[in-house]
Amino acid sequence: MRFAILLLCLAARLASAQEALTALDALKLLPKDVAKKLARIEARDGTPWPQRWYFLVFDAAEPRGLREFVVAEGKLAASRTLSQFADELKPAEVVGSSAIHINSDEAVGIAAQFAMANHTRLGTVNYELCKTNTTPIWRLTCLNPDGDEIGVLALHATKGTVLSHEGFEIIPEGRIAAPPIVAAPRATTPRPVAKPPTPAPTPAPKAKSGPIDVGHSLRKFFGGAQ
Repeated sequence: MRFAILLLCLAARLASAQEALTALDALKLLPKDVAKKLARIEARDGTPWPQRWYFLVFDAAEPRGLREFVVAEGKLAASRTLSQFADELKPAEVVGSSAIHINSDEAVGIAAQFAMANHTRLGTVNYELCKTNTTPIWRLTCLNPDGDEIGVLALHATKGTVLSHEGFEIIPEGRIAAPPIVAAPRATTPRPVAKPPTPAPTPAPKAKSGPIDVGHSLRKFFGGAQ
C-alpha cells in the first residue's frame, strides 16, 4: 500500500512537469538512425525525472567515435561531438535501444522500493546506462533529500533483475531470487585397510528409508512449512 502511494506521488510530480520525459520517451526524439548505435545514457539530479537526458552514440564518422545528443524540455536541445561523460566511444560499447526493456520509470520505482525497505527517502537520482561486458545495465545512484548518497542500485536493463544493491542492506521482499538448491555430493565409503582375517560379525539388517518429502523441504527452505 505504501509503495502504491509512493508511485502515485511520483506520478503526480511527473504530471506537474509537462517537459519531463522517461529515458525511452526522450530517446524517441533523436534521429531515427542513431538509436541502434546508442552506447550510454546519462542524467543527473532526477526528482525523479531529470531536466536533461544525455545520449552518447557511436559515430564512426568522428575520429573519437562519439556524438552526444541532449534532450531537455521535451525537445532535442543539442547534438555535439564532445561529452563530459566520455572522451571516446568504441563499437564494442554499443548497447542499442532494442536491448533496453526496462525504462527509467520502472528503474526508479525499484529504487524507491529499496529506499522504503531501508527506512529512508529518495531525494534525487543519478541515472547511468551502459554495457558491462555484454550486459546492458542501469546504474542508479540514490541520494536522500539532504544530498547524501544512500545507495547504488544496478539493474539488468533487459531483464529487470537486480544485479547489486550497494548501500541498501535490506532487500525488498521478492526482489532477489532465492539461491538454487544444490544437492549435496553423495558420500562415499572409504576402502577398508587390509587386516588379518578375523571372524566376520553377523551384519545387522539395513533399515529401509522412507520417501523424501520434497515439498516439505522446499517449504522449509523458503520460509517454513505450512
